[in-house]
Amino acid sequence: MVSAFLELWRLAQDWRYAFTFSDGLWRPVNDAFSNGFRYVNWSIDVPILLIQLVVVLGLTRKSAISYATKFTIGGLLMIWTGYIGQFYEVTDPIPFWIWGAVSTVFYVYVLFVVWGLISKESDNLPKSPDNLPGMMRFVRSYLFITWTLYPIAYIIPAFWFDGWGVVTRQIIYTVADVTSKVIYGVILGYIARKRSEAIDYEPAMATSRR
Repeated sequence: MVSAFLELWRLAQDWRYAFTFSDGLWRPVNDAFSNGFRYVNWSIDVPILLIQLVVVLGLTRKSAISYATKFTIGGLLMIWTGYIGQFYEVTDPIPFWIWGAVSTVFYVYVLFVVWGLISKESDNLPKSPDNLPGMMRFVRSYLFITWTLYPIAYIIPAFWFDGWGVVTRQIIYTVADVTSKVIYGVILGYIARKRSEAIDYEPAMATSRR
Protein backbone atom coordinates (compact mmCIF):
# COMPACT_ATOMS: atom_id res chain seq x y z
CA MET A 1 0.00 0.00 0.00
CA VAL A 2 2.92 2.32 0.68
CA SER A 3 4.15 2.00 -2.89
CA ALA A 4 0.62 2.72 -4.15
CA PHE A 5 0.53 5.99 -2.20
CA LEU A 6 3.99 6.94 -3.47
CA GLU A 7 2.91 6.19 -7.03
CA LEU A 8 -0.22 8.32 -6.72
CA TRP A 9 1.74 11.19 -5.17
CA ARG A 10 4.32 11.11 -7.96
CA LEU A 11 1.65 10.95 -10.66
CA ALA A 12 -0.18 13.88 -9.07
CA GLN A 13 3.02 15.92 -9.24
CA ASP A 14 3.62 14.97 -12.87
CA TRP A 15 0.01 15.76 -13.76
CA ARG A 16 0.24 19.13 -12.05
CA TYR A 17 3.29 20.19 -14.04
CA ALA A 18 2.07 18.73 -17.35
CA PHE A 19 -0.30 21.69 -17.81
CA THR A 20 -0.12 25.46 -17.53
CA PHE A 21 -2.99 27.92 -17.16
CA SER A 22 -3.02 30.39 -20.04
CA ASP A 23 -5.74 32.64 -21.48
CA GLY A 24 -8.37 31.10 -19.24
CA LEU A 25 -7.56 27.49 -20.22
CA TRP A 26 -5.33 24.71 -18.95
CA ARG A 27 -2.92 23.85 -21.76
CA PRO A 28 -0.41 20.99 -22.00
CA VAL A 29 3.25 21.94 -21.74
CA ASN A 30 6.00 20.51 -23.94
CA ASP A 31 6.79 17.55 -21.68
CA ALA A 32 4.12 14.87 -22.15
CA PHE A 33 2.54 13.19 -19.13
CA SER A 34 3.59 9.55 -18.85
CA ASN A 35 1.94 6.49 -17.31
CA GLY A 36 5.36 4.90 -16.90
CA PHE A 37 5.31 5.23 -13.12
CA ARG A 38 2.05 3.31 -13.00
CA TYR A 39 3.59 0.38 -14.86
CA VAL A 40 6.67 0.38 -12.62
CA ASN A 41 4.45 0.37 -9.55
CA TRP A 42 2.19 -2.34 -10.97
CA SER A 43 5.25 -4.51 -11.64
CA ILE A 44 5.99 -4.37 -7.92
CA ASP A 45 2.51 -4.40 -6.42
CA VAL A 46 0.60 -6.90 -8.54
CA PRO A 47 2.78 -9.96 -7.76
CA ILE A 48 2.96 -8.99 -4.06
CA LEU A 49 -0.78 -8.43 -3.72
CA LEU A 50 -1.59 -11.72 -5.44
CA ILE A 51 0.96 -13.67 -3.40
CA GLN A 52 -0.73 -12.31 -0.27
CA LEU A 53 -3.68 -14.52 -1.21
CA VAL A 54 -1.37 -17.52 -1.04
CA VAL A 55 -0.16 -16.50 2.43
CA VAL A 56 -3.61 -15.76 3.85
CA LEU A 57 -5.04 -19.03 2.54
CA GLY A 58 -2.23 -20.95 4.26
CA LEU A 59 -1.21 -23.20 1.37
CA THR A 60 1.38 -25.93 1.67
CA ARG A 61 4.91 -25.01 0.60
CA LYS A 62 4.63 -26.83 -2.74
CA SER A 63 1.27 -25.26 -3.63
CA ALA A 64 2.41 -21.85 -2.42
CA ILE A 65 5.45 -21.89 -4.70
CA SER A 66 3.35 -23.06 -7.65
CA TYR A 67 0.72 -20.33 -7.25
CA ALA A 68 3.29 -17.64 -6.48
CA THR A 69 5.11 -18.52 -9.70
CA LYS A 70 1.89 -18.38 -11.73
CA PHE A 71 0.91 -15.04 -10.24
CA THR A 72 4.33 -13.48 -10.68
CA ILE A 73 4.93 -14.59 -14.27
CA GLY A 74 1.35 -14.06 -15.41
CA GLY A 75 1.07 -10.70 -13.69
CA LEU A 76 4.34 -9.33 -15.05
CA LEU A 77 3.61 -10.47 -18.60
CA MET A 78 0.18 -8.86 -18.38
CA ILE A 79 1.72 -5.55 -17.28
CA TRP A 80 4.73 -5.48 -19.58
CA THR A 81 2.85 -6.41 -22.76
CA GLY A 82 0.26 -3.76 -21.96
CA TYR A 83 3.06 -1.25 -21.44
CA ILE A 84 4.46 -2.00 -24.89
CA GLY A 85 1.03 -1.45 -26.42
CA GLN A 86 0.47 1.93 -24.82
CA PHE A 87 3.44 3.36 -26.73
CA TYR A 88 1.33 2.97 -29.90
CA GLU A 89 -1.99 4.25 -28.57
CA VAL A 90 -1.68 7.54 -30.48
CA THR A 91 0.64 6.75 -33.39
CA ASP A 92 -0.44 3.30 -34.62
CA PRO A 93 -3.63 1.52 -33.51
CA ILE A 94 -2.70 -1.91 -34.89
CA PRO A 95 0.23 -2.63 -32.52
CA PHE A 96 -1.80 -1.02 -29.74
CA TRP A 97 -4.62 -3.53 -30.22
CA ILE A 98 -2.26 -6.48 -30.74
CA TRP A 99 -0.28 -5.87 -27.56
CA GLY A 100 -3.47 -5.02 -25.71
CA ALA A 101 -4.92 -8.37 -26.77
CA VAL A 102 -1.78 -10.21 -25.63
CA SER A 103 -1.97 -8.42 -22.29
CA THR A 104 -5.64 -9.39 -22.00
CA VAL A 105 -4.76 -13.07 -22.40
CA PHE A 106 -2.52 -12.89 -19.33
CA TYR A 107 -5.14 -10.76 -17.54
CA VAL A 108 -7.77 -13.47 -18.06
CA TYR A 109 -5.25 -16.16 -17.06
CA VAL A 110 -4.38 -14.46 -13.76
CA LEU A 111 -8.02 -13.91 -12.83
CA PHE A 112 -8.81 -17.52 -13.79
CA VAL A 113 -6.09 -18.74 -11.42
CA VAL A 114 -7.32 -16.40 -8.66
CA TRP A 115 -10.88 -17.66 -9.08
CA GLY A 116 -9.79 -21.28 -8.98
CA LEU A 117 -7.53 -20.80 -5.96
CA ILE A 118 -10.11 -19.03 -3.83
CA SER A 119 -12.90 -21.41 -4.88
CA LYS A 120 -10.73 -24.37 -3.90
CA GLU A 121 -9.18 -23.11 -0.68
CA SER A 122 -11.58 -20.59 0.89
CA ASP A 123 -13.59 -23.23 2.77
CA ASN A 124 -10.42 -24.23 4.63
CA LEU A 125 -10.46 -20.88 6.45
CA PRO A 126 -12.09 -20.75 9.90
CA LYS A 127 -15.82 -20.12 9.75
CA SER A 128 -15.69 -18.34 13.07
CA PRO A 129 -15.28 -15.49 13.64
CA ASP A 130 -16.86 -13.47 10.85
CA ASN A 131 -17.36 -16.23 8.25
CA LEU A 132 -13.89 -15.96 6.71
CA PRO A 133 -14.72 -18.31 3.78
CA GLY A 134 -17.53 -15.95 2.79
CA MET A 135 -15.25 -12.93 3.11
CA MET A 136 -12.64 -14.57 0.92
CA ARG A 137 -15.25 -15.32 -1.74
CA PHE A 138 -16.18 -11.64 -1.56
CA VAL A 139 -12.52 -10.82 -2.24
CA ARG A 140 -12.70 -13.05 -5.31
CA SER A 141 -15.62 -11.06 -6.75
CA TYR A 142 -14.12 -7.77 -5.59
CA LEU A 143 -10.92 -8.42 -7.53
CA PHE A 144 -12.85 -9.22 -10.69
CA ILE A 145 -14.82 -5.98 -10.44
CA THR A 146 -11.91 -3.67 -9.59
CA TRP A 147 -9.50 -5.23 -12.09
CA THR A 148 -12.08 -4.71 -14.87
CA LEU A 149 -11.45 -0.96 -14.56
CA TYR A 150 -7.92 -1.36 -15.97
CA PRO A 151 -8.80 -2.63 -19.47
CA ILE A 152 -11.58 -0.04 -19.65
CA ALA A 153 -9.07 2.74 -18.97
CA TYR A 154 -6.52 1.15 -21.30
CA ILE A 155 -8.71 1.33 -24.41
CA ILE A 156 -10.02 4.87 -23.85
CA PRO A 157 -7.44 6.48 -26.22
CA ALA A 158 -8.79 4.35 -29.07
CA PHE A 159 -12.25 5.95 -28.79
CA TRP A 160 -11.93 9.20 -26.88
CA PHE A 161 -9.31 11.50 -28.32
CA ASP A 162 -9.77 14.85 -26.59
CA GLY A 163 -8.56 16.19 -23.26
CA TRP A 164 -11.55 14.84 -21.38
CA GLY A 165 -10.62 11.36 -22.53
CA VAL A 166 -7.15 11.80 -21.05
CA VAL A 167 -8.59 13.07 -17.76
CA THR A 168 -11.20 10.30 -17.58
CA ARG A 169 -8.53 7.67 -18.17
CA GLN A 170 -6.44 8.96 -15.27
CA ILE A 171 -9.46 9.08 -12.99
CA ILE A 172 -10.36 5.46 -13.80
CA TYR A 173 -6.76 4.30 -13.31
CA THR A 174 -6.60 6.10 -9.95
CA VAL A 175 -9.90 4.64 -8.74
CA ALA A 176 -8.70 1.19 -9.84
CA ASP A 177 -5.40 1.61 -7.99
CA VAL A 178 -7.06 2.71 -4.76
CA THR A 179 -9.71 -0.02 -4.80
CA SER A 180 -7.58 -2.93 -6.02
CA LYS A 181 -4.55 -2.13 -3.86
CA VAL A 182 -5.35 -0.05 -0.79
CA ILE A 183 -8.88 -1.26 -0.02
CA TYR A 184 -8.05 -4.81 -1.14
CA GLY A 185 -5.02 -4.78 1.18
CA VAL A 186 -7.13 -3.63 4.12
CA ILE A 187 -9.71 -6.38 3.53
CA LEU A 188 -7.07 -9.07 3.15
CA GLY A 189 -5.23 -7.80 6.23
CA TYR A 190 -8.45 -8.10 8.23
CA ILE A 191 -8.97 -11.68 7.05
CA ALA A 192 -5.36 -12.54 7.93
CA ARG A 193 -5.74 -11.11 11.44
CA LYS A 194 -8.99 -12.96 12.08
CA ARG A 195 -7.47 -16.19 10.77
CA SER A 196 -4.54 -15.77 13.15
CA GLU A 197 -6.93 -15.20 16.06
CA ALA A 198 -8.93 -18.30 15.15
CA ILE A 199 -5.84 -20.51 15.28
CA ASP A 200 -4.76 -18.95 18.60
CA TYR A 201 -1.89 -16.78 17.44
CA GLU A 202 -1.23 -13.95 19.87
CA PRO A 203 -1.33 -10.42 18.42
CA ALA A 204 2.06 -8.78 18.03
CA MET A 205 2.95 -6.55 20.98
CA ALA A 206 5.56 -3.83 21.14
CA THR A 207 7.87 -4.15 24.14
CA SER A 208 10.42 -1.76 25.55
CA ARG A 209 14.00 -2.86 26.02
CA ARG A 210 15.87 -1.91 29.18
